[in-house]
Amino acid sequence: MPKFIKMKLFNSILLVALMFLGACNKTDNTLIIRDQQISNLVAKSESECNTIQPKFDVKTKTISYHQFGLSNNYLINTNNAFFQNTGSNTNEDVIARNSILSKINWNDLSNTQRNKIELVVESFARQQTGNLQHSQLIIAFVNDSAHTFIKKQNQRLDQNIISKIQYDQIMTDIEDTFLTILRSMYVEQKILISSSTNYRCLLTEIQNTLTEKQWEEFFSCVYNK
Repeated sequence: MPKFIKMKLFNSILLVALMFLGACNKTDNTLIIRDQQISNLVAKSESECNTIQPKFDVKTKTISYHQFGLSNNYLINTNNAFFQNTGSNTNEDVIARNSILSKINWNDLSNTQRNKIELVVESFARQQTGNLQHSQLIIAFVNDSAHTFIKKQNQRLDQNIISKIQYDQIMTDIEDTFLTILRSMYVEQKILISSSTNYRCLLTEIQNTLTEKQWEEFFSCVYNK
């Protein structure tokens, strides 16, 4: 084979290889960016969870935790107006309107996309059921423990086992003590970690369902909220 033909063939192969590598790099960069976008959205919801703090009612000596301390995005399901023609103002509708569901451009979706999103939201809600049940049990357990503890201290005071000064100090410390117990049990049961993991999976499925343009619009709406 003549030298110039070999050189021409080599240059062609090199060009194809460079184009292939360029395409791979572009794909890799896109995947990295899209994965980072999901991480940003997860971090945003985690930050929202951190702003919800359990509260201790001094009068009733009872702890309450709004939405179990979870972001609206961790509580969504398909029992709302986005998926059903309920026409009501249920708690599920309120949560949905303040969640990522309200940031999807539903009018721009195909029927296939709508059905897919409904399925992945249903799956997400099933995954979250365990976290919600554990949260409910933790709150009930901590409140029961607090009430039992208070009853015991009242008995100790009545029996002069402790003084009024000691009793008052114990009552003062109750709030911090049982709020700390609640938070530690949440960490132990990995409520927030598990919820974030489930949420990441949901976002990944939504990202794979939407077109690139639809996803970028969705991401922008959620992230800049």
